[in-house]
Amino acid sequence: MSAAALPLKLELRKQRRGRIILSTAGILGLWTVWTVFLVQHRSAKNEFAVTDFALLDVMGMAQLFCPIFIAVIATRLTAVDHQERMGQVFDALGQSLRQRFVAKLLILNALAALCCVLLVVVAVGFGVATGMPSSPELPATAARCLAVLLLGSVAIAAVQLALAMRFPDRPIGLIVSVAGAFLTSALEPLRIPEAGWLTPWSLIVGASPLEPASAYLTGTAAATPQLLTTPTGVFDVIALIVLAAAWTAAAIWFVTKPKELS
Repeated sequence: MSAAALPLKLELRKQRRGRIILSTAGILGLWTVWTVFLVQHRSAKNEFAVTDFALLDVMGMAQLFCPIFIAVIATRLTAVDHQERMGQVFDALGQSLRQRFVAKLLILNALAALCCVLLVVVAVGFGVATGMPSSPELPATAARCLAVLLLGSVAIAAVQLALAMRFPDRPIGLIVSVAGAFLTSALEPLRIPEAGWLTPWSLIVGASPLEPASAYLTGTAAATPQLLTTPTGVFDVIALIVLAAAWTAAAIWFVTKPKELS
């Protein structure tokens, strides 16, 4: 095994005692059930019963719960370091603080990606399976939504893991994630989704390719059966990649420079 992969192997071995898989499976199970409920609820809305709208519902749910889900898992990942002096043991085995953060971040990103894929697949698959109509652009729209979710979750994961590692004895990360989630969910009702580009928790809103066609024109929560699909083009994807990398770099600096910040 290469030296670069050793920290990840050590982290995976450490997490066997953290029941991280059980925690993730429980959260994903609840999210899956809630996604199915959203699709079923959408299918009962007559002219609004379109799979594209079901996808929009799921994106709205992800905007609210994705930061909280990632914060909970990040807390579980870091809690293992404080059980039976596990962190000190792996420090002695040569796992530096930077290596520990990167290894945990890889695991957290993998779990978040699994969640994002599951949400989109369940929403689209269950909608199509129940006979809901869909637009010809649904496959491309679903792919764009998935790309936004994946890249947005990378930024959220970096920041939440940094907070969890920097403040292991205080629930600051969870508090920030809840505040970020509610701030994110308020951007579209306030008709300022472009502000979503300003924080890692709201990138999903800022880059979302889905918008209710009448929501910003009438100021109401209702939307017409037509979806105003604003494609996430090359520049949006590049911007998401750059911002995700920037937030990750900032998180690494924040974790590895604790003395300068205390």
